[in-house]
Amino acid sequence: MPSLRPLALRLALAAPIACAGAGDDAGESEASGGSGSTSATSTSSASASSTSAATTSTDTGTATGTATEGTATDAGSTGTTALTSPPETTGAPPDDAALCAAAAKIFPIMPSAEPVTPPGWGPGESINVFVVLDNTGPDFNWYPGIRVSADHPQVTSENPENWFYAIFSGPSAPIGVGFTADPSIPPGTLVTFTIETTVLNVECPDLPSITLEVTIE
Repeated sequence: MPSLRPLALRLALAAPIACAGAGDDAGESEASGGSGSTSATSTSSASASSTSAATTSTDTGTATGTATEGTATDAGSTGTTALTSPPETTGAPPDDAALCAAAAKIFPIMPSAEPVTPPGWGPGESINVFVVLDNTGPDFNWYPGIRVSADHPQVTSENPENWFYAIFSGPSAPIGVGFTADPSIPPGTLVTFTIETTVLNVECPDLPSITLEVTIE
């Protein structure tokens, strides 16, 4: 297992390992409703409020809600921080099947997007895509995180994954990934981001995911 700080330091353990994308450091950005029209669809069952619309569902039915805003700040204010590279892990990880079973209870919720250069996201500009991870299971201490992809080939990220050291049961702080739109993309292009739960260095099939649509202005 990786060496973690004592569980008593709850906020420090929840610190994201932010992989700086093409935009500003996602771990230190304030999440907002993004630019253009936004909507989301998820396997989770969360409900909150923001300018980004979210549709959530579970195995037993379908519910609707709205995405909220969140802020990931530095260690001096809330105990969260951002690093620029994945940590080095030592020792053998827990059983992959057990990790994947636990990760299946971690849902990305409340998606939002924030242009790096407000007020909107335009061709040639960058945007940070955020979610909150809702851990419906027990505390998870083997680098849970997110993997984000865009459905447009000209919207790219240098580091499409980001992780926490650990998260406790319940919602996490916001965690995000940066993307850049190619200058040749015409305004009005709708981009769909897919954000899925992931675990560092472990491939787990069919983990919860959510989508967020953002229009390039």
